Amino acid sequence: MRRAGQAVVQQGFSLTELMIASAIGVFLISGALSLYLSHRKAEQLFELHMQLQEAALFALNEIGRDVQLAGFAGLHSDSSKLTNRIIGNIYCSSRNVTQWTIAPEHPLRHSDDHYALPCPPKQHITGNDTLTLRFAAPSVSEPEAGRIQIFTDERGGFLHNSPAPDTLTEALNLQQPQNHQLRLHAYFIGFNPGTGQPQLRRWELTGNRLRNERVMTGISGLQVQYTNRPGKGEEPAWTDTLPEQPFAARLEVTATATLRGKPVEQTVSRVFRLRNLHGGNTS
Repeated sequence: MRRAGQAVVQQGFSLTELMIASAIGVFLISGALSLYLSHRKAEQLFELHMQLQEAALFALNEIGRDVQLAGFAGLHSDSSKLTNRIIGNIYCSSRNVTQWTIAPEHPLRHSDDHYALPCPPKQHITGNDTLTLRFAAPSVSEPEAGRIQIFTDERGGFLHNSPAPDTLTEALNLQQPQNHQLRLHAYFIGFNPGTGQPQLRRWELTGNRLRNERVMTGISGLQVQYTNRPGKGEEPAWTDTLPEQPFAARLEVTATATLRGKPVEQTVSRVFRLRNLHGGNTS
């Protein structure tokens, strides 16, 4: 029991103790914040890598579908049997590229680490491959004036741009021929001149002209290698040079983005069988 007039002693922290406690609190909060920021950066980097992988796979599969169709000529898979009955010329910008465009004897053309297309390069990134693929569209179509098409049976056929190719078949004696649109896709790595972003682009045959179109932004690398049919028990021997009878192609695509001012890349690769070329045809 407190007696009258007795002083009351106040309990609490001294200034020194408060400063030490505050310093410890700041240290713990700073550590937690640093750990959170580090975790967040790692999470953002992981998410970006996943996005880049998805983009690279999309581009890879886009090219891969064409690679697998290269040399397909409708009812047969020997485009060297096609003759040319196209009337007129094909242009890329103002250049006459008719001979290069039709070239049925070259369903697949490749240049290693440089741009080797007859069309003006405009915006392209050096150090990447260019890949040109020619094939018949998988679906049968009605003949159409002004479009380059393939009219073929199981033995041969011809390229044409006529609305009535059946009137040209008598000399060839084609049996139950089918008509397909000719596809030509020439892939290369370019860039957007406004933003500088890399892009997967291609020249595509449209009517009697080749048109430069964007396939996907953010793709900065394209590399292609080939192999002949390996022997039993042998590993494939990959080369940058297109062999005479290629069996398969290995595509490598790189997607690029920027995170906090630093470039981030993701590369994916996949092997595609060249089923319609002589080396990849098992029939």
